[in-house]
Formats: sequence, C-alpha cells, structure tokens
Amino acid sequence: MKKLSAIVLILLLTAVWVSAQDIVAEELLKKLDLTQNQIEQVLQIQETYQKQIREAALEMNVYKAELEKLLFKEDPDMSKVKKLLEESLKWRLQSEMAAITERVETRKIMGEEKWGQMLRLKKRLIERKQMQTQPRSNTLPGGKNGTGN
Repeated sequence: MKKLSAIVLILLLTAVWVSAQDIVAEELLKKLDLTQNQIEQVLQIQETYQKQIREAALEMNVYKAELEKLLFKEDPDMSKVKKLLEESLKWRLQSEMAAITERVETRKIMGEEKWGQMLRLKKRLIERKQMQTQPRSNTLPGGKNGTGN
C-alpha cells in the first residue's frame, strides 16, 4: 500500500508540474501590451481551466495506479481493466477540452496579432530554457574532447 501511495504521489506531482508548463505568466502578458482588463481576463480563464486540468490529471493518475495494481495480478479481470481505461479516458477528454477551451478563449481576448506574438515569445523562452538545461559537451572542434585525448 505504501508503494502504491508513493507512485500516486509521484504521478500527481508530475501532472501538476506538466500542467503548469502551459500557463502564461503575467509578466509575459504585460510584455504584449495587453490592457489590465485583458490581463485579468486571461489570468481568470487560466485559473478556471487549470483547476479543471489538474483535477482531471489527479483522477487519471488514480485510475492509472488502480490499473497497475490490477495488472500486477497474474490473471487480471479484463472487464475491470476495460472499465478503468474507459473511466480514465473520460477524464482525459475533460482535460483536453479544458485545455482547448482555455486556448480558444484566451485567443479571443488577446486578438490574432497579440496571440501570434505570445506564441513566438513562448517559443523563444522555451528554446532558451532548453539551451540552459542541455549538458555542455567537452568535445572541441575537430572531434577532440577537452581532456587531451
């Protein structure tokens, strides 16, 4: 039971971290020269739909843990497996719909020009983060490594 609880906790934390990656920070919205009213609307939309997405992620993780427990048995009941998968997929659908609705509503508030600017800005920020987190290679030009070999 402790092992199952630990797995569920890890899955929950992972789901929260992943869902937080798509949130547009208030600083980014200010860089886009949105009005204060637009910023507040976008942040409210995010809060509403991110709660729904987090709830769905939590529920899906519970079903995944139950499925893993069921599959641990040598001869699992396939009707129970199917039922768990169907329930998990219902939550997956809710999560996807919330994410899409959040995106559509945000785009309407921002307008096409600001929406495009935001996507480009987010892409640059993601690229910078990836460059900062990539391990540095000791390889020098010509294929030699920095160790003298």
